[in-house]
Amino acid sequence: MRVLLLISIACLTSLLPVQAFNGTVYLPPGEFTKIAEDGNPVIIKWRTALGALQAAALQGGFDYSIKTYSYGVFVRCIAGICAGSEGPTSGWMYQVNGKIPMVTASNYIVNTGDTVIWYFARNMTETPETSPKVIKIYVQNANLSLNVVRKLPISVEPNETFNVTLQATGGAIGMQINEYLPVGFKLINWSYEGADSVKFSNGTNNLTFIVTDITADGFKITYTVKAPNTSGTFVFLGTCQALGGNIEVIGGDYQLTVGVKEIVSDNVPDDLEQIVSKYYPKFDWRKETPTKGIIVKAVIKAVQKYFVTTDKTLKLQIVNDVTKLVVLYFSISIK
Repeated sequence: MRVLLLISIACLTSLLPVQAFNGTVYLPPGEFTKIAEDGNPVIIKWRTALGALQAAALQGGFDYSIKTYSYGVFVRCIAGICAGSEGPTSGWMYQVNGKIPMVTASNYIVNTGDTVIWYFARNMTETPETSPKVIKIYVQNANLSLNVVRKLPISVEPNETFNVTLQATGGAIGMQINEYLPVGFKLINWSYEGADSVKFSNGTNNLTFIVTDITADGFKITYTVKAPNTSGTFVFLGTCQALGGNIEVIGGDYQLTVGVKEIVSDNVPDDLEQIVSKYYPKFDWRKETPTKGIIVKAVIKAVQKYFVTTDKTLKLQIVNDVTKLVVLYFSISIK
C-alpha cells in the first residue's frame, strides 16, 4: 500500500503545474532591446505582455528566446523549454486576465492590475491549470518619480576619512547615478542597501553607479572618501536618471568644509585664528581665543618673514594676512 501511495502521489505531483515565476513586476515606460534567435535586435515596449515576461525573467533569473515573423514576435523558449519539444503543436501561450489575446505578446499593452500568465501548451486544448510549466506575472507600472538626496557631514579635517550617503526614494527599475567628487578627494570604498544590484565604474573624480531595483522601492548608496590635506569649502555635484526618465540633479547637501575643527568655540572666525597660529605657532587656535598681545606677536613674526623672503607671491600673501590681523586687533577687546 505504501508503495502504491507513493507512486500515486508522484503521478499526481507530475500533473501539477510548475511555476517558474509567480510574483509582481514593475514596468517602466519606454522600450528595451531583445536579440532574436537570428541575431537581429528587436525593440519591444516595456508595458506589453512580452515586456512583463522580460521583467519576470530579470527578476526570476531565467532566460527566454524569441523568433520574428511577418505577423510579429513569437516566444520560442522559456527557461530551456522550447516549442516543439513535446509534439509538433506544443509551445508557449499567454493569457491576460484569464483571456487569450488575439495579438502577439509584443503588441498587447498591459496596465497596472493586469495578470499575465505564460504557460507551456502541449496541445491546443492545454490550459494554465493543466500545463506542466506556468509563469504568473502581476503587473504594476513603475513609479519613476526618482528622488536622490545626498547627505554630507558639516565639516571634516584635512586627510579625514568620511562617508557620503545617496538616498533614493520613489524608485525605478533601472537608473544611473553620476557623482562628481571635488578635486583632491579620494574614493576609499562603497556599498549599497535596498537595490538588487549596483554596477560601479570610477573615472577621474567621476563615480558612476548603474542601479537595478526590481521592486522600485528605493535604495541607499554609501561611499567613503578621504579629504585632501588642504582647507577650504568644496562642492559636490551629481545627477541621476531613471529608466525612461529625465536627468535630474541630486538634491540635499552639496557643500563641505575641510579644516581643522575648533575644540573651544569663540566669537573669532576660525580662518582669522588660523592666520594668528600660522605666524605664531605657540597659539593653539582650537583651544584658545587670541588676545591683542598674541595678535601683535603674530604680526611681528609675519613682518619678519616678509623681509627675509624673495618670493613675490608669498610677500603678497603676507601683506593680506597682516591686513586681516590688524583688522582683528582693533575688533577685539581682550588684551
